[in-house]
Amino acid sequence: MNAQHVLIAIVLIAGLTGLAFVGLAAGHGLQLVDPWAMARHPLFSSGAASLTSALVCALLWLRFGRGH
Repeated sequence: MNAQHVLIAIVLIAGLTGLAFVGLAAGHGLQLVDPWAMARHPLFSSGAASLTSALVCALLWLRFGRGH
């Protein structure tokens, strides 16, 4: 396994973790029947940051990493 495969695995794990955190925050908002409760949940911000980091890394890999 080379470094490129490790980077892709880390990006996938970060993306899945971000989705899980945002999903937990959404579930909490649905449970309270308050859509804004999702945005105030502590897991929402960390999940959004994880998803954003994964997206940026994936885009950088697609731009610079393939075929070089």
